[in-house]
Amino acid sequence: MDQENVNGSIHPYRNIWIDIYKHPEIVTYFNQNTENSSIQLIKTIQLSINGNSSDEKNQLFIDKFKSIFSTIYFTRLNINCKNISIEQFVEIIHLLPNLDSLKVSYLPTIQLDWLFDNDGETCFTTSIKNKITKVNLVKMIDIEQIHLLLYLYRRIQYFQIDLPVDMDPQMIFEEFGVVGDKSRSGRPSKLSKRKLTRLKRLTDQKTGISLRQIAPKFDINISTLSRHLTAMVPTRARRLYRTLLNGNFELVMDDEKYFLLHNESIPANRGFYTSDPSAAQPEVKFKRTQKFEPKILVWIAISEKGISTPFFSKQQQAVTQKTYLNECIKARLVPFIEKYHNKKKVLFWPDLARSHYGLKVIEYLDENSIHFVPQQKNPQNCPQARPIETLWSILEQMVYAGGWQAKNINALKRRISKKINELDIKVVQTMFSDI
Repeated sequence: MDQENVNGSIHPYRNIWIDIYKHPEIVTYFNQNTENSSIQLIKTIQLSINGNSSDEKNQLFIDKFKSIFSTIYFTRLNINCKNISIEQFVEIIHLLPNLDSLKVSYLPTIQLDWLFDNDGETCFTTSIKNKITKVNLVKMIDIEQIHLLLYLYRRIQYFQIDLPVDMDPQMIFEEFGVVGDKSRSGRPSKLSKRKLTRLKRLTDQKTGISLRQIAPKFDINISTLSRHLTAMVPTRARRLYRTLLNGNFELVMDDEKYFLLHNESIPANRGFYTSDPSAAQPEVKFKRTQKFEPKILVWIAISEKGISTPFFSKQQQAVTQKTYLNECIKARLVPFIEKYHNKKKVLFWPDLARSHYGLKVIEYLDENSIHFVPQQKNPQNCPQARPIETLWSILEQMVYAGGWQAKNINALKRRISKKINELDIKVVQTMFSDI
C-alpha cells in the first residue's frame, strides 16, 4: 500500500513467526478453550504495513483506506512502527477487528501515564474489541512497550518476544502478573509439617486405624499415606544412626567369617591355561570338591585404633554362646577395649548372630559396663554400614592372592594371621570415618 494505490498478490509465503495451523494439537486446544471464533481453521489473510516518514502522511493513509480495512477479512498484521506513532498504531488495530495474530516491530516508546485515565482505568482495554491471541514482539527496547501490549491484548495465548540481551523474561512476566502457578490437579505427594503432626496424633500408639478413612482428611492417596506412616517409624538403621550422631562414642564392632583352603570366588583361582585343551591332564581340567570342605572360622573386633587378636575355630557349626562369650568377649574383646579405649565411651556393635545376643553375653557386657547396640536397634542386612564387612573382602583378597591355596588348616591359619598383621590401620580408620 502507498498513499495512492493498493497492490495485492496471492503467493506462497515463508512463515517467519508463529503459525499454529501447522500444529493440529495446538489448533485443537485453541478451538476447545477460547471463545474467539476467528481461531477456527480459516484462510489466513496477512496485512503488512510500513509507516511513512511523517505522522501527517500516515494519518492520510489510514483515513483513505478505512473502508478496505473493514471490507477485507484480515487475520494477521505485520506492522513496522518505526515511523508510526502509538496513537496511529492503536487506531490501525481498532480498524482491524478480525485480527488474531500480530507482529509488531519498533513499537514507539510511551509514558505509562498514557495508558490510564483520571480514574486509574486503562484507556484502550474497553475501546479496542480485538481478538488477538498471538503476538510477536520484535526489536523491543523498553519494558514500557511490553507493558502496553500486555494491557491492550488481554486474550493473548501465545507470546513471543525478541528481547534485548540485558532483559530478563521472567522478570517481565512476574512484574505484570501474567505468569502464575495455577492450582495443580491431583493429590499432593507430600504433606506439610503441620499435617504430619496431625497424622502422628491420629495414628500414634493406636490400633485398628483404617487408612481408607484417614486418607480423605488429608486429601491424599492411601499409598501416599502409607508411605508417610512408614517414614515416621524409624528403622533400625535410622535408630542406630541417631544414636551414633547424638553421642560421643568410640565405636567397636566384631564379626566372624569362614575361610576355605582355597577360594574359587577369587578370579585368579578359576580355570586353567593350556595351549592344547585336548592334551590337558584330567587332574588339571577337573577338580574334586568335598561336600563339606575343611574350613576355619575367624573372629576379630576392629575400631579406629586397630584390630584385635583373632580367634580361630575349626568347628563346622556356627559359634555357640559359650564359645563366643569365653573365647571372643572375655579373652579378646575386653582386653582390646581396655588397651585402646576408654570403656565408658565405648559403644560395641556386635554382629546380629543369635549367639552374640545370648542372655549370658548380655549379662556379662552389662556387668563390665560395656555399652552395646541393642538387638532391636541393630540393622539387619546392612553391610555397607559396617566397615568390618569391607575389611573381610580386603583380607580375603590378600590371603588368596596369586591363586594361593592352603594344604591344611594350620597353614591357612598362619596365612590369615600374617595377612591380618599386614593390614594398614589407615585403611580401617578411613572406613570408620565414612560411617
